[in-house]
Amino acid sequence: MTEFVAEIGGWDWSLISMELPALCGIAWLVWQVKGEQERGLARLAKDVEARIGALTEKWARSQMTLAQHYVRKEDMGQLEERLSRHLVRIEQRLDGEGRKNAKRRIKG
Repeated sequence: MTEFVAEIGGWDWSLISMELPALCGIAWLVWQVKGEQERGLARLAKDVEARIGALTEKWARSQMTLAQHYVRKEDMGQLEERLSRHLVRIEQRLDGEGRKNAKRRIKG
């Protein structure tokens, strides 16, 4: 009879009385942790999407500000022309100074 109590239908009594409930408890904990992880990932994905949306809006606003304050083509053309004339004058002065210095060296 003690053998029957110790071993029921080929199962060890300690497996039925202690290990099986422990394994069920571990399985339940794993299931709970998995659910928490899935909920946490869903929250994280939602936060990331919200932040990406905010960054997209900021980028669009900065692009709009840049477009509003951007120099017109006509103004840029005028500025380029003025700068080119100024650089030509500087180059002519440097060429003139270079010729004067060259003449002094030749004479001197």
